[in-house]
Amino acid sequence: MNRPIDVPIVVLSLLAWLALSVATAQDAGPGDLMALPALWEARYNEGDLDGLAALYTEAATLMPPDAPEAHGRDAVRAHTQGYLDAGAARAEISSLMDYGVLGDEAWGAGTYRFFSDAGDPVAVGKFLIVYRRVGDAWSIARHIWNRDVAPSAPPSAN
Repeated sequence: MNRPIDVPIVVLSLLAWLALSVATAQDAGPGDLMALPALWEARYNEGDLDGLAALYTEAATLMPPDAPEAHGRDAVRAHTQGYLDAGAARAEISSLMDYGVLGDEAWGAGTYRFFSDAGDPVAVGKFLIVYRRVGDAWSIARHIWNRDVAPSAPPSAN
């Protein structure tokens, strides 16, 4: 005999599962998640490319402005070295202005500014990162950023 499905009970059960999943994920480390932008900034400013790449998953995807996607920690190192070589000597990364967590996936959004050795801004923009929990730690799985304003050209040496 087929029994009719009690829709309200099914919906309430799914909502309870979802709330428990979110609460469990948040109890398991959003503090670590919230600390990642400052850790990224510190490793960038120290020139610690290996340490910075270690914040990403093995197969992380970078989605930089005006460039094709890049994948993996070697791409993180190479792209970061490219920023340093182009004169972005120091980074300021905001704390996450908005974020969400669901199970072993999370996202965070914020802003960034890069400065030359002389302290002049060379890039200003915003980012969106998808995080994945790997073991007990959050890692960056996808990283996309966009510039607010194109950096100005350096003065010509006439």
